[in-house]
Amino acid sequence: SNLDAILNNASVLVLTIDTGGIVTNVAGRGIEGLNLIPERLRGRDFIAYSRKIDGLEESLKQALNGHSARIEIEIFGTIVDAWMEPDLDVDGEVISATVVVSDITDRVSAARSEAAFLNIKGEKERANEFIVSLSHEMKSPLTTVVALTDLLSMNDRGNLHPDQIERIKVVQQNADRLTLLVN
Repeated sequence: SNLDAILNNASVLVLTIDTGGIVTNVAGRGIEGLNLIPERLRGRDFIAYSRKIDGLEESLKQALNGHSARIEIEIFGTIVDAWMEPDLDVDGEVISATVVVSDITDRVSAARSEAAFLNIKGEKERANEFIVSLSHEMKSPLTTVVALTDLLSMNDRGNLHPDQIERIKVVQQNADRLTLLVN
């Protein structure tokens, strides 16, 4: 059927688990990264297996008690989404739970990469804004320093000592260098 074709071509596993926690039916290709092969799961105690994975046992017990549950877990580098739904009989009593496990590693990795990229892009924009702001804030005082050193270096009155003129030239050179950086 079409559903079997879809399940066999995706990293998906659909389990039916009875109220005792035993896997009674399995469909899908499985999750290779976790060695969850459908043929190996039928007849196994899934509750015992789920105890090894933080949060999975609680979610499964929730489904076996009549409540839907969903959990995203990372196991040995493989990220899976496990959705659990109770199966009820005509009287509304839980007879089993259907568990759909899908490998979402690629989707989560892509989302994490995109988030990291956006974070880096934001940091770059903030750095550029800081540089523009710093440049703007430095121009006014720097312009004043350049103008003042230009006036002093002219030594129109002739009252500056040669050492003072030399120091003014050093200030002028540094101010010119800063002006180039700021612009």
